[in-house]
Amino acid sequence: MRRFISLIILLSLTLMASAQVQVKGRVINLQNKPVSDVIVKLVKGSKTLAFTTTNVRGEYTMSLKETPSGETQLQFSHVSYEKESEKLELNSKVKTVDMVLTPKTISLKEVKIKGNPLRQRGDTLVHNLASFLGKGDVTLEDGLKRLPGVDVATSGAISYMGKPISQFNIEGLDLLGGRYNLATRNLPADYVTQVEIVRNHHGRKMDKDKPSDEVSMNIKLNKKAKFKPFGQEEAGAGYMQDGDDRLQALLGVTGMMFTDNFQTICSAKAGNYKSFAKADLYDHYGSSEVSTRATGLFGGFDGGRPPQGEYLYQRNAMGTINTINKLDSVTTFKVNADYSYQRVTHDIGQSSTYLTGDGSYVTVTEQTSPLTKIHLPKLSMNYQKNADRSYLDETFVVKGKFEQNEGDVLANQQQIEQRRKASSFEVVDNVYWSSRSLKGAYRYLNGGISFKRTPMLRLSFYDNGKAYGQTAQSSTLSMNLGSSFDIPIGKTFKINLPVSVSAAYDDLETVYSPPSQGGAGGGSGSINDIRGWSVNPSLNPGFEIHSRNRRFYLSTGLGASLKGLYYNKLHYTKPVINPSLSMSYTFSANSKLSFSSNYSTSIGDMMTLLTNPMQVGYRTERTSSGIIGESNNWNTSGSWKWQLPMQYFTLSLGAGHSETKHNTLYSQSVSGIDISSSALQRDTRSRSTSFNFATTKNIPTLFAKFSLDGSYGFGSGEQAVNGEVFKTKSSNYSIHSNVALTPLSWLELKYDINYGWSQSRYADNKNDVTSLTHSGAIHVFLIAVLDISLDYDHVRRQITTNQYKNMSLFNASAQYKLKKAVLRLELTNLLNQRSYAYTVYDGVNTYSYDYGLCGRTALFKATFKI
Repeated sequence: MRRFISLIILLSLTLMASAQVQVKGRVINLQNKPVSDVIVKLVKGSKTLAFTTTNVRGEYTMSLKETPSGETQLQFSHVSYEKESEKLELNSKVKTVDMVLTPKTISLKEVKIKGNPLRQRGDTLVHNLASFLGKGDVTLEDGLKRLPGVDVATSGAISYMGKPISQFNIEGLDLLGGRYNLATRNLPADYVTQVEIVRNHHGRKMDKDKPSDEVSMNIKLNKKAKFKPFGQEEAGAGYMQDGDDRLQALLGVTGMMFTDNFQTICSAKAGNYKSFAKADLYDHYGSSEVSTRATGLFGGFDGGRPPQGEYLYQRNAMGTINTINKLDSVTTFKVNADYSYQRVTHDIGQSSTYLTGDGSYVTVTEQTSPLTKIHLPKLSMNYQKNADRSYLDETFVVKGKFEQNEGDVLANQQQIEQRRKASSFEVVDNVYWSSRSLKGAYRYLNGGISFKRTPMLRLSFYDNGKAYGQTAQSSTLSMNLGSSFDIPIGKTFKINLPVSVSAAYDDLETVYSPPSQGGAGGGSGSINDIRGWSVNPSLNPGFEIHSRNRRFYLSTGLGASLKGLYYNKLHYTKPVINPSLSMSYTFSANSKLSFSSNYSTSIGDMMTLLTNPMQVGYRTERTSSGIIGESNNWNTSGSWKWQLPMQYFTLSLGAGHSETKHNTLYSQSVSGIDISSSALQRDTRSRSTSFNFATTKNIPTLFAKFSLDGSYGFGSGEQAVNGEVFKTKSSNYSIHSNVALTPLSWLELKYDINYGWSQSRYADNKNDVTSLTHSGAIHVFLIAVLDISLDYDHVRRQITTNQYKNMSLFNASAQYKLKKAVLRLELTNLLNQRSYAYTVYDGVNTYSYDYGLCGRTALFKATFKI
């Protein structure tokens, strides 16, 4: 009997112990010191499940007899610190939650002691934007440029510590996707209270326990921007000296509305002053325009761009409607519709020097003014359900691209006419579903289908009384289906079993019409007619292991797949293995070390089967070898990121190495001024190694931000000319620094300097190119609302071996801020510099460019808040 009672007691104690859940952690302040006597409560709704206080080491522990179902909240409170909370699911017996507390803002009658303008909440850095703004800042983008570790490129792309942001939210909702210029360049800075930077971001809530290297940004608005429509009207007029459109003008209106469950941004703009309208629709995630087999093969005549100065004469217009509805706490429906038009031209002179098979050189000089007209309509709809244990996302997109190009060329004093016209469209539907069980097992399912087509692309050339041309059409139907299971084994080990299959049907036809006298091309030409399937089933078993405190992660995958190409009479199948390995160690919320390495095998596609000649330019002919290309790539990289947010300091270091082996080698053939390219059946290798660093430091008392970054790299490869192989080597380095500070209340200074050096070597030849650019700006505030500025860009760049060109560009502006309006006068290119020249060494070839710049321009612009 005693044994029976003892057995019952033992079983009861075992069951009680197994049912208990323990929550523990450590609480520190912004100086990384422990905080004692913090009240820690675990609540569900209005019910307190457990509570305790921290000890002198900032540690706390609490236990629950039963595991509560659903989501709970852990609250931290202290008389001297701001309250903090964190949502959590108790899906394990031991849950560790650490917290960083921020001192309270204390008001004493007329004396106000302000808290730090930057707060840290776990992986989230919360910036009080008003604490960083300068007197002349107008838009959200102006303010973002001043935040520690944040970089805003000329295109508007945002990155943090060198990592481009993967999501841009306004009040927690992703309204715009990659086209966030619409918000950053139209949202007034004084309507924004906070900018949150989320490190180790997870787009899916259910993945919050997984490692991540992503960065997102969330914008918090003040009361003026909530619950009622607002926006702005823009109008401007000016004059350009010696331009295609001497009269400059712009006109635009933007409306916005942000509520708890609905957001919208609508805008319509048009003008011929810089990229006034089209810049707002720039997609920083790179998925906006249609690209097909035909348009990728026969590109336009854009002529490139110079590194400095305004060089485009353009007319552009756009209209866009963007809305997102929050259907419930986890579900959203989003619609983005837009249309844009641009007409762009510029002047460029180019000198190209090619190595021939006998060791001599051929130089071709060209002068051209390419003209491009593009219409871009697009409609996108997205349904998303993002819950703690499940995720569903479906995106439907239809878009088009209609373009015309003119690229008349004066080549070695000979006039050639070039014309190009193409129309393309694409329809896409993608679905992604995933779920997570209470035990931490993950399931994923994704599928997608897309169809894109170029019904007709036409190139025509007219040279010395002879006409010739090229046409092409292509269609691609793509389908993919994938599934994955993540199975946890114990608390620190997980097995991944993803499987997928993708298939694409391609139909590509090219027709070349050889030269004919006075006609539009004729005679018997060459035709490529390729159609068929590419099929790629894959299985990528792997595992993931992490330490109990989740600081160390290691994951690996096998990457087994079967590459199948079935075009015309070709039937090609090859199994490949693409193993990968990634590791990371998180020293703290502000310090992380990452490493990754992968080996991949890429197999060529139908483009290698285009064995008949194709005319891609007036003097450039392309022929593929008919050999299925194979490329083996090994890439490895590592990085360390360290931050001291409360000291406004960031530092990142990185290194990378890659090696590639191809079974074909690119070869160029030179005959007179005509260039043709093909591929030789020959194994070739290339290598590259790079190192980089970046650091930033802010000094709030001076409204100052300092940044320094640099890189060094070297590599080697091979290139063939008329069948003869040359080994090439290259090396380069660059150093860049930027300073912005306010030494006096009425004076703001900015300075930027960039030095670069590159070298290319082959046989007994060596070419070096150096460049030095530095720019600066002086802003003077005679009164708080009046900003008078002068800025300059100076460049010293190598043109030939012993020849350098120095050039300076000066701009000035005056800006007056009223309560409801901003008046601005811009004076561009004050010295009326009309050209920018530089040289590029590309393996065995040398290219020298001379771009025409836009003339001196004056424009008055008024922006009114509505």
